[in-house]
Amino acid sequence: MIAKVLGQLGSAAIGESRLGFWASTLRMLSMRITTKKSRNGYMHNPPHPGEVLKKLCLEPLGLSITKAAKALGVSRNSLASILKGQTGISPEMAVRLSIAFETTAESWMNQQMQYDLWQAKQHRDELNVTCLTLQERSLQKAT
Repeated sequence: MIAKVLGQLGSAAIGESRLGFWASTLRMLSMRITTKKSRNGYMHNPPHPGEVLKKLCLEPLGLSITKAAKALGVSRNSLASILKGQTGISPEMAVRLSIAFETTAESWMNQQMQYDLWQAKQHRDELNVTCLTLQERSLQKAT
C-alpha cells in the first residue's frame, strides 16, 4: 500500500525494495514505541502520535504535509494539526494511516491512548475523586 500511496504522489525514485524497507522499519519502530513500558505498565512521557508520524513516516519518505494529506484523503490543516500535537488521532485517521503506511490501526490508537493517559495522570492529584473500594467504604461506616 505504501507503493500505491507514493505512486499517487509521483515518487518513482523510490524503488519497491526501499518501500518495503521503510514499511518494515516503521512497523518495528512503531511497535517499539507503543510497547516500551515502565514499571507501572505505561510509557514515561510518551510522544504525541503526530510526532511519531512526522519522524517515522513523513520525514524518511520526504513527504510534505500537503502531499501526505492528499494521499491520506484529509485536509492539509487536519494533518498539520495532528503533526503539531494539537489534535489526537481519531479511529478513522488510524485506519487511514494503517492503510497508507502498512501498519495497524491499533498501533496508532495505542500510541494515542498512551499519550492521553499519561497527560491525564499528570493532573491526578487535582481530581476531586473519592475512593469507593470495599475497604474504604468499611472505614467510612465505622466513623
